[in-house]
Amino acid sequence: MPSARLLAKALMMRHRGLMRPKLERCMSAVCIGGCIGVSRSFITWTAKSHLSHLSHPHLRPLSWKSTKFGSPVFSLTRPRARSVSVSSIAQLTQQAVDVSSGFVAFAAKAYGILLLAVFLLQRKLIYLPSGQVADPRVYGGEVIQIAGDSGTTSAAMFFRPQGSKPTIVFFHGNADQLGWGPADLGSQFSQAGYGFYGYSAQELNIRAAGLARPGSPTEESIYTSAEAMLNHLEEKLSVDKASVVLVGQSIGCGAAVEMAKRGFGRKLVLLSPFTSLPRLSQRIYPIFAPALKLCPFLLLDKFDNLAKAKDVKIQTLVIHGDEDEIIPFDMGQELSDAIPGSMLIAAKGFGHNDLFNYPTLLKHIAMFASKGAS
Repeated sequence: MPSARLLAKALMMRHRGLMRPKLERCMSAVCIGGCIGVSRSFITWTAKSHLSHLSHPHLRPLSWKSTKFGSPVFSLTRPRARSVSVSSIAQLTQQAVDVSSGFVAFAAKAYGILLLAVFLLQRKLIYLPSGQVADPRVYGGEVIQIAGDSGTTSAAMFFRPQGSKPTIVFFHGNADQLGWGPADLGSQFSQAGYGFYGYSAQELNIRAAGLARPGSPTEESIYTSAEAMLNHLEEKLSVDKASVVLVGQSIGCGAAVEMAKRGFGRKLVLLSPFTSLPRLSQRIYPIFAPALKLCPFLLLDKFDNLAKAKDVKIQTLVIHGDEDEIIPFDMGQELSDAIPGSMLIAAKGFGHNDLFNYPTLLKHIAMFASKGAS
């Protein structure tokens, strides 16, 4: 039989379509021979272990006897009686119960430890920073910095609108940063004359060139910071509140919906939104679904967009990839149905992280911001 390394190499060559016919036949023979050997061993073990217990009430095992002619004849002998005591059955039953109880106890302890770890680390799992930092100033525009509570500093990228064009306020998604999505989008919208205010809703990844000092983000700190940035846009940057269009992406939709509920913005665009963080967590991690249903307080940040939907009074456009692998498309559809007068565009064939590759995405946003959904 070939060694494990030769066997693995042969299987890899077969997978790549590079195995030679003779070697392939040799491997097939080895596999078939192995299967036959295992089958014979199993049959032999089964016969020895089980078939010897089978007996018929009117038949007895056969034994050989010799006659004077030297020819063998069969004679019947009574088999030995097999007796199983009640105490042995009770003992086996108790052992099985003990094993089952031990397994259940071990599983419960392991599940509890896992829940505790996730509970303590949940915000590090929800707010995911990227591993790199990019300077947003390479795309042009103006860097806005606002000092917040507890020594934190929030930052935004601002491109001034031309004439009476609307200003798009963008709340980016997870693992994004000002120097990537917001700066790039701001540059593209600015070329078309639109104003753009790209704000980091998570206060993460905005420390490029000392632009910000992020704290530990929470749902409430995100809302507080977002409201302060919007007030700054209106009061200090002289942008008319009636020209503001709120655009949220993924987890940034939570900040966009909350700001719309608080009366900010003339229109609202949601890209790949979710109904609520608890429901999304149960979809992504089914193992935690029972605990979250029984103890919803375990999830500290809710971002319950669905509960706030009825309070959104401005025109809303939802764009969601119908092949979204992170936030299911039906969540975006459900949220769109719950917001009065909302319109839904399904990006056919697009998922979560490639939605900005949707050819007409920016066109839909620009036309909706200026006139309405196309």
